[in-house]
Amino acid sequence: MARSKFVGGVGVGVVMAGIALAMSGGGAVGQAQVPAEPSEVLSVAIAQVKPAAWSQFIDMQRDETVPMLRKAGTPWRMVWASGVFAEGFTAVSVTPVPKMAQYDQPGPAIRALGEERARAFTEKAREMVSEVRTSMIRTRPDLSFRTAPDATPKLAVVATISVVPGRTADFEAVIKSDVIPAMKKAGVQTYSVSQTVLGGNVNEYTTLTYLDNYAAMDQPWGLEKALGQEGMLALGKKFSGIIEHHERMVVRFMPELSFQAGAPQGSR
Repeated sequence: MARSKFVGGVGVGVVMAGIALAMSGGGAVGQAQVPAEPSEVLSVAIAQVKPAAWSQFIDMQRDETVPMLRKAGTPWRMVWASGVFAEGFTAVSVTPVPKMAQYDQPGPAIRALGEERARAFTEKAREMVSEVRTSMIRTRPDLSFRTAPDATPKLAVVATISVVPGRTADFEAVIKSDVIPAMKKAGVQTYSVSQTVLGGNVNEYTTLTYLDNYAAMDQPWGLEKALGQEGMLALGKKFSGIIEHHERMVVRFMPELSFQAGAPQGSR
């Protein structure tokens, strides 16, 4: 992914790759599921916050960034923070990209605050972060499903998967034939997939699986619950030679930093 010390114009909040997925609401058609929705382009950001500035960062995001984005006309925003098993003091912000032409115009901070106040806003936010990773992703509803579209996320397991060049079609075929049926069998409510478009490895996919709490992982869950040990070994063989690298982390939803247009803050 492209790296920068700070993403100007929007504070720390419109960029990274990978955690969007379910945030856009994509889902494959099937029984007890919502109709399939079109793929969306999303701007996602991972901000590495300075540990000493974490509380200040959260306050600024809630009290200044959210009102600014609303005023600028941002349709919705979802924010996640690193859980126990992830790099600490990390915030992930996701917003839609209706048209690329929006980047030819002044950013949200300038539109909402004016140039002088936007400059002060950006400088204040810059002091709180050490790095922002930027990329654009496209959701893949054809590789995803959600059986409870109105469920409020609490935790999510995010997997970042790098596929061997030339094997993306094979990877997607296994997701459709094996992974999705197994996830449904395991009772997973949301399984979402996105693909990196800009700012990173174009052979990279990100999957997101909702969990209610950490206790859900005390027992077999997801693929392990549905397939068992032998089934997991068989699935691993199918992915052999297809997956180049695979990482997982846990993130927690931050409703107080998230919003949907026309709804109270944190209601998305």
